Amino acid sequence: MSLDGILDPSDENVHVWGPLGFPEDYEGADPVVYGHRDNGVVDGDGCVRPCVGMNRTYGIDTISHGLLTAMRFPDGRVFQSRK
Repeated sequence: MSLDGILDPSDENVHVWGPLGFPEDYEGADPVVYGHRDNGVVDGDGCVRPCVGMNRTYGIDTISHGLLTAMRFPDGRVFQSRK
């Protein structure tokens, strides 16, 4: 995986750190926790959760929803601030 930043071809104002296609295309053996993607998931009850991929990727950027999120491993427990 490249560690170089690149411009997003769909929006020249967006600079992406890492490869395009991450996290969806990640195929590594190790779990990866990442932020700065604004991809928290809001469930039907309005609860905000990390974006957890089947490929062991964990997006914890939920600040746009007014919450700070952290995860503990190996159990995957989620900790969040109050809104």
